Amino acid sequence: MRTTWKCWILLFSLGLGSCVPLPFNGIVTITPVPTQIQAYPTAVNPATSLPAEVQPVASQTPLPLPLPPTSTSAVTPQKITTETPPFAVTPASMVLQSIVEEARLDLVKRLSVSEADISLLQADKVSWADLSLGCPQPGMMYGQMVTPGYIVILQAGTTQYDYHAGPDRNPLYCSNPQPPIQVNPGEMP
Repeated sequence: MRTTWKCWILLFSLGLGSCVPLPFNGIVTITPVPTQIQAYPTAVNPATSLPAEVQPVASQTPLPLPLPPTSTSAVTPQKITTETPPFAVTPASMVLQSIVEEARLDLVKRLSVSEADISLLQADKVSWADLSLGCPQPGMMYGQMVTPGYIVILQAGTTQYDYHAGPDRNPLYCSNPQPPIQVNPGEMP
């Protein structure tokens, strides 16, 4: 304990000792700064006031510029035809497409029918009123918050089958479907 105090006193003394100003003998040394501006070292063309290395050289030829068309005949517009896909392929549409495929495969297993017997009636990105995703189960409570998701409606024979999905993108068969809500784009979470 005694040694610790001695160390602290020694460190404190050294710290205060370093704060003592150095002795000043009154002599100040001033280093002169050159005040003369040196002239530009390269030759200058008096006609353009540009340094010689920037002046154009007569042996250099300018690059050729594209010439305007010399023909005065009118250009006939050409019709460009492109096939437009049924929907633009975006990451969101790829997600929706994978949800449709998962729902279709589930319905094939559920009904024991071929994929050719199933048709797609609707596939959209929607907003659900709560966390039930439009498929409330009796006796269950759900968080009341607008939830982004998807709806897929398939048809087999004359019967429609609703599949709803949430942000996790797992489509669920909905036996008692509720419709999605309408939300303005600025109100989306």
